Amino acid sequence: MASNAFAGLLNSSADRHSLFDDAQGIVAGSMLAVLGVTLLSGAGCLPAARRALPSSPIMRRASASASAFLP
Repeated sequence: MASNAFAGLLNSSADRHSLFDDAQGIVAGSMLAVLGVTLLSGAGCLPAARRALPSSPIMRRASASASAFLP
């Protein structure tokens, strides 16, 4: 009887998934990835992120004006 309970899960096909199911899977997977990165960086297992230097004059002006709002 227990084998019948999981038969629907093992025999599911992609044509029965809705767009909501796909979006929910992407969001859940992204949240788990972010949680893993957060835990690893909090434990000191990941190097600190480096900020990229702005390469164009427009990006330098935008970076300079945005840095006034950052701590």
